[in-house]
Amino acid sequence: MQKLPFKPISLATFISLAVVACGSSGGGSTKSTTANVTKPITEIAIPDKTDQQKNTSLTTSPTTTPTTTPNNSDDTQLNELKTRLDAIEKQLGSLSTSTGNTETLTSITDKLTTIGNQLNSISTNSLKNNTEMQALLSELKAQKTYLEEEQKKLKDQLTELKQQKEKLIQQRNELSQLADNKEKLIQEKEQALIEKENVIREKENILTAHIEASNDKDRQISELYSRINDLENQLWNKDSQIQNTLNEVTTLTEQLNNLTKQINPYQETTEQRELRLTREKERENFVAPKFVQYIDQANPSINSDYNFDVNITADGIRHEKNIISALSSSNVVYVSYNYNLEEAGNSILIQKDFSNGQEKIVYSFGGNPTRAQYLSELQRFQGSAEYSGKVYTAQNVLTSSTGTYDRDITINLTANFTNKSISGTVDDHRPYATIITLNPTIINSDRGRLEFSGTASRTIIAPYMGPPETFKSAGSYQGVFMGARAEQISGYLNLPASYTGASATPAVFTAEKQP
Repeated sequence: MQKLPFKPISLATFISLAVVACGSSGGGSTKSTTANVTKPITEIAIPDKTDQQKNTSLTTSPTTTPTTTPNNSDDTQLNELKTRLDAIEKQLGSLSTSTGNTETLTSITDKLTTIGNQLNSISTNSLKNNTEMQALLSELKAQKTYLEEEQKKLKDQLTELKQQKEKLIQQRNELSQLADNKEKLIQEKEQALIEKENVIREKENILTAHIEASNDKDRQISELYSRINDLENQLWNKDSQIQNTLNEVTTLTEQLNNLTKQINPYQETTEQRELRLTREKERENFVAPKFVQYIDQANPSINSDYNFDVNITADGIRHEKNIISALSSSNVVYVSYNYNLEEAGNSILIQKDFSNGQEKIVYSFGGNPTRAQYLSELQRFQGSAEYSGKVYTAQNVLTSSTGTYDRDITINLTANFTNKSISGTVDDHRPYATIITLNPTIINSDRGRLEFSGTASRTIIAPYMGPPETFKSAGSYQGVFMGARAEQISGYLNLPASYTGASATPAVFTAEKQP
């Protein structure tokens, strides 16, 4: 077998370099050269197995190709060259093992030699082009690095823009929701405004009607004022006449008062006198004549200078509160506080002398006393009775013209006619003071009337003193049963004031039988 002038592996290397060079410089000589290689017409004998395996091992040896980045046209040329090279190697293999057609082998060998030279030339140019390509690759790498950095920046900007976009979308959604809410609120307010406008129109209509009615009223009022002026003029004329008449009435009243003072203040009408006489005749067996007992025996002439007496009526008519006042010629004022039931009463007479500031007080009680002989009737039909009433002192009445009392002090009595005894209690409703005890005493009939007299006591605790102290005071009480059947009691209580200032004496009381 004739030996080939170069190895097939070298041919493959040259073809690869030629492809790279052609891709860089745009050469196409290899394509045109290899295109002239045609398949021999004569039949080529199949080589023996040993040589075929040797050639196969040579063609599969590794090759080294420069690192390039060919474009699509370079890939196409490279594929075409590889395809032709494979066909030529197959022909060479067949020819090298053939002993037949020498001319064909020589012709092909010459052509391969020519192709090898061309490949050598291409390889030289490829080295030069490879240097340029390395520079170009460096520049492209630099551009790639710059573009990668720009790409990273753009990605970062894109990420930031996406975040901003999401925020803007969220804000847009919030603003959209807010706008919807605002629109809904505006619609509600518009509806409310429409309703208010309707109400205002209704109010305006009502106001217009009222104004029209008011105008009518104003006209009527104007007419009334005109009439009033006329009536006032007439009234002024009448007032003048009335004033003259009043002056005459005043003069007559003064004359009447002077005459009244000369008449008995207790003058009775004929009818009243007849009624009184009839009642007294019916009760004369059980009721003693009316009496009044004065307690202030030290000043019996307290009212003698003005002929001013207390007002204990006992006339069958109840006068629970009656205040009488008068002014004497010597600048002395008399005030009488009177409390009257039908058959019994009491009075407090206060004299104030403005010339020296002195004050005198007279306590009195009285009425129509029950005769002593009625006690047997009381013992037979009643046995015992409860009485309740009020107690008055100079401290708990007002010396004014209002006719009112400061407060009431209550008294409760229990009479046992069978045992001819009586007892009771008095409560003046003061703090820290116990109830005044009216100790049991005998009902006496020695003076022709039912009366009693006993002792009284009280205990007072002073809590603000340390330690708290107890004060006791002792006094007396007396009274008379009044009325035909002992229906009422009138009397007097004398209990000195304690250290704490609590007092209920001297005092007068009036009580009546309880059902």
